[in-house]
Amino acid sequence: MHTGTMSFKVRSTCAALQMERATTALYDAIGMAVVDLSDRPSPSRFVVVATDGQENASRCFTKASLVALARRHDVRLIFWGSLVADVDDMRELAAATGGTFFYDADLEALRARVEPLAASLAQPTRVRVTDSRLGDAREVCVRAVDSRLCSTVPPGPTRR
Repeated sequence: MHTGTMSFKVRSTCAALQMERATTALYDAIGMAVVDLSDRPSPSRFVVVATDGQENASRCFTKASLVALARRHDVRLIFWGSLVADVDDMRELAAATGGTFFYDADLEALRARVEPLAASLAQPTRVRVTDSRLGDAREVCVRAVDSRLCSTVPPGPTRR
């Protein structure tokens, strides 16, 4: 299926659903973001999910279908959770997509932890690695104090 067609179908189907205020259709929201990103050419795609709740109302995406979609379109999920956010769910989704998660019950403590990452994401940086010891590396990983983010190395003439 052409992603533009898929994007339209997912948006029109999910957007038409009415949700009660006390519900969180977290998988649907993330899935719609992944579908939107799938239409954009980019060497790196990620969705940052900030939540203080738990998935309890999605109708378009399941956890398994969300992971499959994110993997198919090489989209990493980065979670920032607080209060009653489902830590295990965030950890599993982030790990399954090559992303990462941050959790703190205290909103100010969470803000202090994620502000440096948010600032770095706002200003993308291209990195060129020329170390011959890497040979045919297929993935590059960057480690921060308490997180890790990996990206697939694109094949072709840009590799040196």
